[in-house]
Amino acid sequence: MASGNDQQESERPIHQSQLSRAKSLLHNVWTHDVTERLRIRRKTLARDAGLDPSYDVGTYPPHSPPILIEQRQKSGLGTLGSVLLGAGLLAGGGAGAVGLMSLLKPDTEAVVQPVKPETPKPGVERDAEIEMEVIPPK
Repeated sequence: MASGNDQQESERPIHQSQLSRAKSLLHNVWTHDVTERLRIRRKTLARDAGLDPSYDVGTYPPHSPPILIEQRQKSGLGTLGSVLLGAGLLAGGGAGAVGLMSLLKPDTEAVVQPVKPETPKPGVERDAEIEMEVIPPK
């Protein structure tokens, strides 16, 4: 039978220092596990490469450099500015293409006038004979 004091202890919140110690311990165990797995993997690769089993594979890296995290202030346009810049560039490119097409438009008429295709009348069958001439490339 559980006493009232045991029940109060189980409901007590975890203190912040206990939580940070638990996280630190978990991180240390995880780091040791990863390091050991990598060492075993290097040892296996060295054995497969034909090296002597007594060959020391060492640790990688032998000394870890400090990890620096930098936080910088954003000095950009932001999301709205980027959207407006993209829309402006797209519109400018389209306007440039239309302007270039109007400048490069030929002023002369087509050499051959387009031919209107004949449509057969319904119910009338026609024998069609097609002649094709193959012109070799020059």
